[in-house]
Parts: sequence; structure tokens; C-alpha cells
Amino acid sequence: MDSRETFTWGLKGHCYTSINSAYVDQRIRPGHSFSLACEFVCLQPSHAMQWWKDGRVLLNATSILPNITLSMHVIGAGEKDSGNYSCRTEPPDALGTTAVITVGDLPTSGPSVNTLEPTVEPKQGMCEVRGFGVSSQGVLDVAMVWYLLLKAVFLILMVTTTALVLACRRR
Repeated sequence: MDSRETFTWGLKGHCYTSINSAYVDQRIRPGHSFSLACEFVCLQPSHAMQWWKDGRVLLNATSILPNITLSMHVIGAGEKDSGNYSCRTEPPDALGTTAVITVGDLPTSGPSVNTLEPTVEPKQGMCEVRGFGVSSQGVLDVAMVWYLLLKAVFLILMVTTTALVLACRRR
């Protein structure tokens, strides 16, 4: 089944939070890899991006960017990786479609099945974090936020120190 639906809820303004995901339900051989991606559009600062599997949250992520793609790459899939995967925002303003992944031996005869035997390796600029791909751009975004926060704290400390020094000199 090829799913290309997107469910959206309107937010204030002209930008509507949505999740674009295009999945083909997959049957994967044990030990092979698979990847899924959700493109989050018009995220608000209050949103968390989430990957879900079988009704449980697998991953929470945040971004300062309004548009971001959150990818998941499972290497060496086993039967425990079979399930229904989807993305959503928290608070729940947008839901992505569901991908059904089945890990098991492939039938030798019978009706055709969408079968993928990917030899996909992690994309350049990706690093593995517990089986989830995290883009280097996302890591740079987080590093930039921390850098700016530390700079702001340093500036506040400098202004406070200067004010205290000036107040002590006036006495």
C-alpha cells in the first residue's frame, strides 16, 4: 500500500503544521536495513517531533527550524523491528501516515509482496544514535542554540558585574 496522505490542523497565521510522509509497506528480510523519513513543515517553537511504533513513542526531538526532515534508519532489522511506524507532533497538531514494516522470511510463492532488500548505508552527514539517523544539520542547530544561550548568559553576567562594580564605587 502506497500512503501519501497528510493530515493537518490549522494554526494561527498562514502556515499550517503538516507532516509529509510517503511510505510503501515493506517486508524486510532479517538482518537487512530499512529507512523511513517524515518531513515536518511549519513547526512552531512549542512543537516536539515524534516517531511512534505500535502506539509507543520511540523518539522525541525539537528544532529551532520550522521545516525539518526526521529520518529513522534501522540496521540489521529483527522481528522486534516489525510494527506500525508513524510520526506526529506534540502537541498533536499534525499526524503522518503509518508505515507497516514486517521483518521475516519472504514467501517463495504466492501473491506478490512489496519486497525491499535495501543495501542502503547511512547517508553521508548522518550518525547513528540507537538505530536512529540524526542529521548533522540537526546537531549543528542544537550546537548553535547552546552557543547563543551561553553567549547570552555571559553577557548577562558581564552587565550584572559591571552594575555591581559601579554601585560599589558610588558608596
